Amino acid sequence: MQIRKIKQVLLLSLPAIMERDAVENDFNISHAFNLGLAYLAGILRQNYFNVKILDCLVEDPNNIRSIEDEWCEIGLSDNHILGFIDKFCPDLIGISIPFSYQHDMAINLAQKIKITYPDILIVVGGNHVSAVPETIDRGYIDYIIVGEGEFALLQLINAINRSEPISEIPGVISQNSLNFHRAPFIRNLDDLPFPAIDLLPLKKLWGNRRRWIMMVATRGCVYDCSFCAIHTISGHTIRRRSVENVIAEIKYWSKVYKIQELYFEDDMWKWTFYDPKYSYVY
Repeated sequence: MQIRKIKQVLLLSLPAIMERDAVENDFNISHAFNLGLAYLAGILRQNYFNVKILDCLVEDPNNIRSIEDEWCEIGLSDNHILGFIDKFCPDLIGISIPFSYQHDMAINLAQKIKITYPDILIVVGGNHVSAVPETIDRGYIDYIIVGEGEFALLQLINAINRSEPISEIPGVISQNSLNFHRAPFIRNLDDLPFPAIDLLPLKKLWGNRRRWIMMVATRGCVYDCSFCAIHTISGHTIRRRSVENVIAEIKYWSKVYKIQELYFEDDMWKWTFYDPKYSYVY
């Protein structure tokens, strides 16, 4: 099979899996604000690739279907996802697996995509992949990315388009490789462009609420809590964006969307900023 040049990239956030009681009692799609995919899209768009983000949960949160016992799946069906792929015609699809329980869902979807569109490259990354890369079923996956993926994914695509070897790209693991090296942590976070949150389904996330976005000012966490694996993703060292860079992003999205709320989703803390016309909450 001759690999085609990559011009169009689809970044895919999977449907959610939840207990039925949780869906009925307090289900809220606001947690689906996918900053990770927005950062990937930002750097790809900066390098002139045509990128789209498909958030399968937010696009169809009322599509709730039982999968086993008291669990249910929420979001676009596989057929709807395949229909979107058919219309967009991506050359590469990046699938994010943030949670371990989504592994089988991702693999089943990758299988259907590969059978239907065998010439589309499938790349999988996300928290689960970075934490336990050796457990990923790569039968229908071309590459996995271990660690922070912004530069790794860009380097992978450029290498494919230039017919260059990919074996030396840190963090990029091919289908049969047994060497699970990880991408280096991005030391200067100001090197990253602003995340392309305009590609997220903001109006659906907002609904009838105030206009809000999520941001991060740092990556990494100095603690090693037994219940948390964030250090396997972002490391123990705190890496900070400059104050100027954070303020510039706030001003940018405030101008574009007239946002009213900011939620900082850093690994070390979480705090909220409200429009000064109203109040501040820390």
